[in-house]
Amino acid sequence: MDNNLTDFGNGFYQPDLPINIVYDTFAVPAALIRGLFEYLYRADGLTILPHIPPGITELEQAFPVRFGASRLYLSAVGSGPVTGVRVNGKPWKWFNGNSITFAPESLPAEARVEILLGGARRAKRTAARAGAGADATPAGHEELQALNARAQRMIEFHRHLVAAGLGSSYEAAHAQVAIDMVRAANERFVLRDSGKLKPLPDVSQRAADKLYVDVSNRLMDGLERAVRPYEKSTNARQKRVHEAFVK
Repeated sequence: MDNNLTDFGNGFYQPDLPINIVYDTFAVPAALIRGLFEYLYRADGLTILPHIPPGITELEQAFPVRFGASRLYLSAVGSGPVTGVRVNGKPWKWFNGNSITFAPESLPAEARVEILLGGARRAKRTAARAGAGADATPAGHEELQALNARAQRMIEFHRHLVAAGLGSSYEAAHAQVAIDMVRAANERFVLRDSGKLKPLPDVSQRAADKLYVDVSNRLMDGLERAVRPYEKSTNARQKRVHEAFVK
């Protein structure tokens, strides 16, 4: 992992900000995700090698991993070797005690993969997907009002993409990330105001609050810059995306 220092440790990447963060900081949670299931992407398919610690007997990954046009929501129950797999509630036979395999054409657009370990039966619950069309949490903070108004357009854009059969597209995924970020910003303010989130020192608190809003806006800015040129595109898919964007 990189660090947030420059000039041989004499300076910072963001010298004027009280909070410094670099993209390498996210390597640790990314490694955790890969370490749990060890996704092996190959030309002929995807192989999953579960490495669930024995002390964890039930686990849900509430966000998807992508494999081509498919999104996989993984859950595991039990402990030990793989003894059963179900995809969207139906038995899956392509597995052994250590791994599960998926061919590119074998998966639906959304696949809920339940991994049964050590003879365990199915879990009583499955991962709850964050609703793509769920509205951002209402908030009375002035700095969030404009953000929530922009997010509402992202929500509508995502709905139109899904309705047009483009729910697995890059643009839909980008819109969903922006929606989730706005939701996180709202939830953070709610937790802060209710006293459930320990406040930071004043300068850092203001910077952290601003960071959530700024990142949300940048995500939406980037998507809008990417989609607007589609208006003049000769690519049929891009034209459909733009139609969903301007509705």
